[in-house]
Amino acid sequence: MAWISGAQIMNGPEGQVSVDSTYQNLVLKYRRTIPGGAFYPQPGAAVGGIFQYSLTFPIAGYPLVFVKSDSVVAHIVQPVGGQITIWFYSEMSRPAGNVEVLIFAQWDYPPGNVGIQAYTEAGKLTYDAAWPVMMIRQKFAIGSDNAGNWQSVVLTLDNAAIAITHARYSIQTSTVAGIVRCVGCRTAGRTGAFAGVAFATGNGTSGSVFLQINKGQSTCLAINVNEYPPAPFG
Repeated sequence: MAWISGAQIMNGPEGQVSVDSTYQNLVLKYRRTIPGGAFYPQPGAAVGGIFQYSLTFPIAGYPLVFVKSDSVVAHIVQPVGGQITIWFYSEMSRPAGNVEVLIFAQWDYPPGNVGIQAYTEAGKLTYDAAWPVMMIRQKFAIGSDNAGNWQSVVLTLDNAAIAITHARYSIQTSTVAGIVRCVGCRTAGRTGAFAGVAFATGNGTSGSVFLQINKGQSTCLAINVNEYPPAPFG
């Protein structure tokens, strides 16, 4: 067992910081598998075809949520008090197969017995080689066109789960209903496909309107799910 304090460990030719004793890395907190058949039609929706499912965890704030699915699935995090509820959405049909969910947060994971440990000068453990620390394998941005348009990204890894910053929403209204969408993702081999997924509806209007609320890019992160303990975890 080796321990360090007040130091950094660099990784890669660009000198990226992998371990910093002054900062606690994000560590896997929960991992769950949701059967696609568990998604159910959204009650009271103005239109059909919106399927949803939720998970609740005793964790505060906004942890980083990664999703791996063969179908396009979007998610929204709702923090209330000292817990969060994550709502998952699929449009037109339930997801085909399982949906993998991995949640990372800063928390005091039990220390291991082998490998490097890093501490603050005050003696707080911030890194342990035995921890399932989040390891980003790819970072990319999805474009600024409409949230309902399909986009594909070439992934540099297999078995990828994707975390999306939901910076882009769209509202589409017609005489039938209003539909709000956010960006969801599916992975197939080394391809990530992104599209808008309906998660809320309302009354229709006298005409058809499409409003893109935010046209900025959304940053995406990818991890390899095989590098972490299997579900259920945490």
